[in-house]
Amino acid sequence: MTNCPQQFVPLGQWFFEQGYNVLIPREPHNGLLDRNTTALAQTTAPELATFCENVAEIGYHLGRHVTVVGISVGGTLAAYMGQFLPAIDVAIPIAPLFGIAPNLPIANAQVNWLAKQLCLSLPNIMTQRFRPFTAGPEYGYFGFATHGLGQAMRLGDAIFAAARQQRPTAQTILAVINDADPAVNNNLTVDLVKHWQKSGAAAKVYRFGAEKKLIHDIVDPNQPGGEERTAATYPILKELI
Repeated sequence: MTNCPQQFVPLGQWFFEQGYNVLIPREPHNGLLDRNTTALAQTTAPELATFCENVAEIGYHLGRHVTVVGISVGGTLAAYMGQFLPAIDVAIPIAPLFGIAPNLPIANAQVNWLAKQLCLSLPNIMTQRFRPFTAGPEYGYFGFATHGLGQAMRLGDAIFAAARQQRPTAQTILAVINDADPAVNNNLTVDLVKHWQKSGAAAKVYRFGAEKKLIHDIVDPNQPGGEERTAATYPILKELI
C-alpha cells in the first residue's frame, strides 16, 4: 500500500527482456510525490475493483495469455482479478492482505474481521504520525491510512464470499506467502486457497520458510537489505511466474 510501481521495475524489466509484454500499473493514490500524503485515506473497495477491471482490460489487449502479479494490497488485487475477471489466465498474489492480526490457531477469521471493522469505523489514522517508515526507498510513503487498509480488506471479503460459492475465473492461482511475514495474516490466504481448491480450481500455495527471515516486501531490491534478499527471492519468483 505504501510503495509504487518502481517496486516491480527490476523484476518487470527482466521479464520484458525475456520477450514478455509487461505492464506495471499504479494503484489508486500510490506513487505521489508527497511521501507524507494522506491520499490513501480516500481509498475505497469499489475504486480498487474498478482499477482491477481496467488493468485486466489493458492486459487482455497486450497478449494472448495474461498473468497478474501483486504484493500486499496488490496481492489482494491479484486475487480479486483471479476470482472475478475472465481476462486473467494466471493470478499470483504475493503476501496478499486479507487480515492484519497475527496468525491465530482459533478464531483467526473472526479476529481479523474485528480488526477490519475497527479500521473502517474508527477515525482514520495515518500511521506515519506515530511510526514513520523512514528506512524504505525514497519513492515509498512514510505510512498508510487505516481507512484505506480497511477498504482493502473489504475487497478481500468479496473475494472470500465468491470463493465459497463459485470457481475462480483464472485457470491457475498461485498464492505466495512468507512464513516470517510480520504484516499480513497468512492463515487467511491458506483458507482462501482451500476454498478455491474445493471448487476444483488449480490453486496452490508456495511458502518462503520462516528460516529465511524475510520482510513483508520480498520484491523491492531498494528496501533495506533488499539486494541480498531479492538475490534469494527473485530466482524463485521468476520460476513461479
